[in-house]
Order: sequence, then structure tokens, then C-alpha cells
Amino acid sequence: MWFTDTPWPPIVVCVVIGAFLLYGFSATQRSIFLVGVAVLLGLMVGIYFIEQAVVTEAERIEANVLRLADAVKQGDVERTLSFLSPREDKMRARIAAALALYDIGDDMRITDLHVRMQADNSIGISHFRANGTITGKASSLGGRGATRWELTWRRVEDDWKITQITRLHPIRNNETIDMFEQPN
Repeated sequence: MWFTDTPWPPIVVCVVIGAFLLYGFSATQRSIFLVGVAVLLGLMVGIYFIEQAVVTEAERIEANVLRLADAVKQGDVERTLSFLSPREDKMRARIAAALALYDIGDDMRITDLHVRMQADNSIGISHFRANGTITGKASSLGGRGATRWELTWRRVEDDWKITQITRLHPIRNNETIDMFEQPN
């Protein structure tokens, strides 16, 4: 288990310590301070590459959200439903019906994506915004929309599956709306 999802906080700490060591060198001209700076530089490079190699559970869920969005954009019902828990029959049917009625444009973007882990990392809740164009397959009706979502993921064997989908109002904080409702 790695202690951070991004390498920058420990690297910034190393930079601050390095600045103090450089100040110490400039004040005393003792080479031990430069050795400390060199060690910190090596440590920063190591931290960066270790963080890139370690994939946390939250990062796995983030990657799943992006793959799910790609499947929805492509209209790939099978692949979209593969992200859902097999037990969620009602949710699977609603999503399959929606994908049969609507096309999501290639301009869809996922932003504000973050994941919080719960229950000893066995549950992950992803929050994100999805903005893009949606059009009806049977009509030319459609338009650009901004949506906000919270997906609850559970670990099923070695994979993460969606067990709950909550659509949030795009502006009003924590107000839930129906998955296919037009926000007012």
C-alpha cells in the first residue's frame, strides 16, 4: 500500500528540506549539506517512479470510470453493463434501455473525478461530472448537457463492480435527481 495517490506532496516536502540544506550550505560552506541535497534529489526521483508503479484501489476505480465513459460514448451496451454488478437487474435494464434510445456524443468529457474509499477499501465511491451532447436515436432532439454522478463500487473477486448509481443535481450540492430526469 502506497501512502499517497500523487507523488507531489512528498516531493514538495523534499524540495522544502532541500531549500533549507542549500541555505545551510550557503551559510557554512560545509559540503555535507550538498550531499543531503543530492540524496533528496535521488529520493524525489525514486518517489516519482514508485508512485507511478503503484496503483491504488482508488486509481483502479478512476480508470474504470473512464473506461465506462468510453463504453457509453461508443454505445457499447455489453461493455457498459459489464461494469455493473450482476445482481443489479433493474439498473442494468434501465441503462440498456437508455443506451437503446440515446446516443452520447464523442465530445463527452469526464471532469472533477475523485474517489473516496470506505469499509477497509472494499467499497469505493466515485464522484465525477460528465458533460457532453446527447441525441435521441429516433429523433433529432437533443442537446448539450452537464451531469454529476456518484457511483458506488464494490469489490467482486478481483474486479470492481457498480452497485449503486446516484445522479446529483449539477449545481445544487448533494441534491439527488432521477437518472434520466431533466434538472430544473
